[in-house]
Amino acid sequence: MDRKIFITLVVLVFTLIVGVVLRTTGAADVTATVDIENAAPSVEAVRISTTAFGIDDIAPSGITPVIGVDRALFVTGTIADLNGKTGVATSGVSAIFYRTSKTNACLADNNNCYRVSAECVVSYDTASVTELTYSCPLNIAYYIDATSVNARYASDTWTVEVTAVDDGAASGVRTLTTEVETLLALNIPGAIDYGTLSLGDISTNAIDFPLTQRGNTRSDVLVSGADMNCDLGMLESSKQRYSLRQSALYDDVDTKPLTGSSVSANLIVPLQIGATPVATSLFWRIAVPQTGIKGDCFGANTVLLIALSNKDAQFFTGEGYHAAVIVEGKLYTWGANEQGQLGLGDANDRVNPTRVGTDSDWQSVAVGGRHTIALKTNGDLYTWGYGGFGLGHSNTLSYISPQKVTTVTGAP
Repeated sequence: MDRKIFITLVVLVFTLIVGVVLRTTGAADVTATVDIENAAPSVEAVRISTTAFGIDDIAPSGITPVIGVDRALFVTGTIADLNGKTGVATSGVSAIFYRTSKTNACLADNNNCYRVSAECVVSYDTASVTELTYSCPLNIAYYIDATSVNARYASDTWTVEVTAVDDGAASGVRTLTTEVETLLALNIPGAIDYGTLSLGDISTNAIDFPLTQRGNTRSDVLVSGADMNCDLGMLESSKQRYSLRQSALYDDVDTKPLTGSSVSANLIVPLQIGATPVATSLFWRIAVPQTGIKGDCFGANTVLLIALSNKDAQFFTGEGYHAAVIVEGKLYTWGANEQGQLGLGDANDRVNPTRVGTDSDWQSVAVGGRHTIALKTNGDLYTWGYGGFGLGHSNTLSYISPQKVTTVTGAP
């Protein structure tokens, strides 16, 4: 009995020892977890460069468009992502270039709003593990709205806004402000060919001479020319005449003779809105003398480009078939003119705005059926056109040019 008890105790002790050894020498897997929050990327730098991924920046000096074509530029800079630079993909970078008053909600428009997204690309070829570079192509049109001094939108600016979005949908934004310069440019034909004419002929068909906008500034031209030398004899410069109306005859009052001095053509080549080019034409005719010349005649006409005000114009219409516009105090009229209501010194209709006199202090206009009333900045009142009911001159005469009203009943 004692032997059995001894053996039982030995087995129990062995079992306890083995259990202790097994518990103290066994291995266990322990799971460790941590959640790293996504940090939003930051756009560290924004530039307007002349090359892809370029480091030059033309924004401080302003952007000048290129005559008649788009100018290829690039919005470039750097982005930082503390979670790692590969967290921002090409698809996560976009840029907007907009005239500031239009805001970043603007619709794509080559005059005032450029949106770039799918074309942006990124590069991870940097020494930093958190920094990448980006490049977004920006092709600005030659007719883009100018904001520099004396431009139509001189009180405005342009803003570049770059947005970076990472793979966690966090985003960063940075902006840059710049100006767009004015560009004075027209496409001017290189020749006026009157064809073959006989002695004593006056050209029957007017030669269309279109002046096409290739910049972002309203324009006029100064016209001058020299005598034409012929194989035999000479053709005086004044034999060439030009008009703003294709239907105007050689002897019409608004057909001007070419002179040796530069003279304003009084045309307006307007600002281009949208992709369709705009143009204003001069129409040329020539008269050949009865005697004294023969053969080919060659001469040189000079067309000098001048800028007009880019400030917004004030337009005036009324009951009749004529209209007026004031641009920086200068008055222009066009339309029907049977009673001289255009104030241009004749009764010929005009199809283009034509300047009234040389004054630059007109303030407002009232356009009647066949008459016109205008006020100057000093308060002087002028009327012209049909006077059958009186134009304020104590008579019922009609006038073909502005006449000052000298007596106003009840005036202080």
